[in-house]
Amino acid sequence: MGDLSVTVRLNGQVVEQRVLRVPRVVRLGEAADAAVSFPGADVAVLRVGNRLCLRGHRLDEGEELRLELGQVHVKLEHTARARLPHELEGVWDKRFLAAVVMVVVAGSWVEAAEAWLSRRGDAGPLQVASHVATAIVGERSALDPRHAAAVAGRDAPPQPSETVTIPDAPPHRADDRHSGTGWSRWYRRAVPRDIDQVDAAHLRLLANPEDAVARRILARAAYERDDHAEAAEHYRWIIRRTPADRDARLRLAWAEKRQGYHRAELTHYEAILAAEPAHLNALAGMVVALARLNRLDESARVLDELEAVYPDTVETALARAKLAGLRGDDDAALEALERAYARRDQLTREMQLELRRDLALDPGFSALRRDPRLRSLVNRHLGAAGPRQAR
Repeated sequence: MGDLSVTVRLNGQVVEQRVLRVPRVVRLGEAADAAVSFPGADVAVLRVGNRLCLRGHRLDEGEELRLELGQVHVKLEHTARARLPHELEGVWDKRFLAAVVMVVVAGSWVEAAEAWLSRRGDAGPLQVASHVATAIVGERSALDPRHAAAVAGRDAPPQPSETVTIPDAPPHRADDRHSGTGWSRWYRRAVPRDIDQVDAAHLRLLANPEDAVARRILARAAYERDDHAEAAEHYRWIIRRTPADRDARLRLAWAEKRQGYHRAELTHYEAILAAEPAHLNALAGMVVALARLNRLDESARVLDELEAVYPDTVETALARAKLAGLRGDDDAALEALERAYARRDQLTREMQLELRRDLALDPGFSALRRDPRLRSLVNRHLGAAGPRQAR
C-alpha cells in the first residue's frame, strides 16, 4: 500500500510538501487536526483496501487528484510503495525459472504429497488431486469467490452473481470514439454528486462495518461513477442480510446487468417477481435479460405480460427499443425510443438518468449510437441539453 503525497501551492509557489501514511483516515485543510493545513476545504482521506478515497474519488497507487481552491492549488498523489528487487533478479532467466517451478509443482511436489498421504493411510493420486484442488479453491476464494466455485467445479450457490466467472454478454461501456457523438459526456452531465455525503458514509462504514445505510449510499455513488462491480458488492451485502429488500435487489440486478452478468441479473428479477408478480421494472428488465441470453420464446411471453399490464409506460417502450436494438432493427428501435422519450416525464429523476445511461452505455444501442437519427431524436426533445458530436 502506498502513501499520500501532498503538495500545496500558493500563487504557483510550493509552500508545503509532505508524504503522509494513511493507516485509516487523515484530515487535510481547515480541520483543527489536519495533518497538512490549507484554506478553502476540509478533506478527509480514507484508506479503503489498497485505495485512497477522498471527495468521491478513489485513487489507486500512482494516481493523483488536484484541488483548485482559489489561489491555493493542492496536488494529492497516492504514491506507489517501492518494491525491493529480488536477490536473484538478473541472475536467472525468468522463463527458465518458471519452467523449473512448473516441473516442481507438477512432479516432485505431487509425489511428496502422495507419500505424505500414504503415510497417513489415505488413498493415492486421486485424493492428492482432491487435496490440491481444495487448497487452490481456498486460496482463490479469498481473492475472488466467482473463481472459487469455477475451480472447485461445484454447483453455483443461490447467489449466482457471486460465482459467475465470465460475463454472458459485453459489459456496458462508453464508446464515444466509435459513435462520433459524446453520448457518455452527455449522460455524465446529468449524474448528481454529493461528495460530502459519500465522505460521511465512508467514515460511518469505518466506524461500523454493519451500517446498512452507509452501504446503500456508497453503492449508489459507485453505480453513478460507473463502478458497477463495487456497487454490486455493497448491494450484495445488503441482500445477504435482508433478502426481502426489493429496492436493493433491483439495483443489484442493474449493477450485474451493467457488467454483462445477465444470468445473475435474471435471478434477481425472478426473486422480486416471486414477491410482487406485477413489478414494472423487474418485468421490463426480465424481457431484455432473457433476450440477451437468447431465450427468445420466454422473452416474448414476458413481453406479452408486460404490455398487457403496462401498455403505455416508458419502461415498456424502452424494453421494446432494446429488443429491436439487439436484433439490429434500428427503425423499430428508434420508433420505440420516440415513444419512450415522449413520455419521459412519467419517470422519476433516477429513472430518467437510467434512460440516459442506457442510451450512452448499453451494447444493444451501440450501432444506433452511430446513427445521426438517434442524436436528432434526443435533441428534438431536449434541445441544447442534448448530446453533441465528439471532437
